[in-house]
Amino acid sequence: MQLVPTFVLLAGLVVLPGCASAPQPATVSTISPLTYQNFTCPQIAAEASRVSARIAELDNAQAAQDVAASAVAGLLLFDPGDDGTVAAERQKQKDTLMALQWTATEKKCVALPGPTKT
Repeated sequence: MQLVPTFVLLAGLVVLPGCASAPQPATVSTISPLTYQNFTCPQIAAEASRVSARIAELDNAQAAQDVAASAVAGLLLFDPGDDGTVAAERQKQKDTLMALQWTATEKKCVALPGPTKT
């Protein structure tokens, strides 16, 4: 009666890979500093503050997703996956902040706020 354990093992190997989804790669988006060339130094600073705050929000959202995914994975024994939207938006905001910082440097503005986490 070796057939039953072998069948269960093979069925498990076929079914389990379908439980976890493949990770989605983060999209590459570069924000051109030319977008901000007509901004004044105070406008650049205000936009950089807004973007830095958004990056902090996204960091908190990612941390919450990670905790929830760990709890679900622990209970269900599989990774529910992440569609990558938080990571993609966070990367876009970081690119925006880099463009703002570059523009501020070119215009000789004072230092801008940076992201709280990298």
